[in-house]
Amino acid sequence: STTTDGSGNYVFENLNPSTNYKVRFVGTAFYLPQFNGGAPSLAAASPVTVTVGAATDVDAALIPRSWRATVTGTVTNRITGDPLQGITVRAYVDDVYYVGVPTQANGTYTIAGLDPAAGDWELRFSDGSGTYRLQWWENGIKPQVSTPVSLAVNTTTTADAQLTPNASLPTLSGTVRADGTNAPIQGIEVRAFQNGLAVDLRTTNASGAYTFGNLLPGTYTLRFSDPGGNWTLEWWQDQALKANATNVVLPVGGAVIADAHLAPAP
Repeated sequence: STTTDGSGNYVFENLNPSTNYKVRFVGTAFYLPQFNGGAPSLAAASPVTVTVGAATDVDAALIPRSWRATVTGTVTNRITGDPLQGITVRAYVDDVYYVGVPTQANGTYTIAGLDPAAGDWELRFSDGSGTYRLQWWENGIKPQVSTPVSLAVNTTTTADAQLTPNASLPTLSGTVRADGTNAPIQGIEVRAFQNGLAVDLRTTNASGAYTFGNLLPGTYTLRFSDPGGNWTLEWWQDQALKANATNVVLPVGGAVIADAHLAPAP
């Protein structure tokens, strides 16, 4: 490590040119640390290459802490409303992990020092004990379907979460049959979509049956397709277009049945 001089300059000497480097800048209590390129974390920083006999410039503009944002919230049991202690809340910016904190005895957490201009901030809630289903804010199964947290300079944003016990997750099942003959169809791919994106996939068995047991409570759409091309693709219920698909609503602990009948491909 090294320290900047009175003009803000610093130097690293005798670096190995065969090694890629990343530079971390840690200022006084008035500034937040960052990596080269303004990256918020080591993983997000790009490697710096040095060349024999040449000077490589890596400048930085540290951001005052007062320019940063804070996100806080309370994590509770979706069924009982009780606060949950020890849940890990991780903040990601543009899908890159930044920092994580545990919830306190009253279920609260606080993450400070976030840069609103860094990108889309997402929150992930996970339980190390395995009692509660992992989820992203708000109620997303995957980061692709999460809702970014709106942050503003020198402002605190609230982002609460309600976690579902794994023992109380809903089930979604059904049977896929052929139009006319009502015969079960094996090998049909049933995809569950949340917020317009596919989040899980099941394939029908010899009886034409499928079951989802790991979805969060919420609203989904279902697509039925045959990778072999023998059956016409459709959305539940009997819809050719995604825009016309009927939603499937999964309640906490509920068991929902969504059957389908497919027509032979033309």
